[in-house]
Amino acid sequence: MAQEQRKVAASASDYAGVVKERAASALSNDTGVNIDTEMSNMLELERSYQATAKLISTIDGMFGSLINAIG
Repeated sequence: MAQEQRKVAASASDYAGVVKERAASALSNDTGVNIDTEMSNMLELERSYQATAKLISTIDGMFGSLINAIG
């Protein structure tokens, strides 16, 4: 009897998981937000920010060297 109840509970849990996944997918499709695309865009933006920060740091070092050479 208990084993049968576990099977029923496991089936209900699996069904609820599938319904949740499909609902999340439908919501994502309806709102037009794709998590994979958004994460990819975020990583690209982060890399651009890092590159810009390194460029600014390099330029700052060059100006510092120039000021020291003049002064």
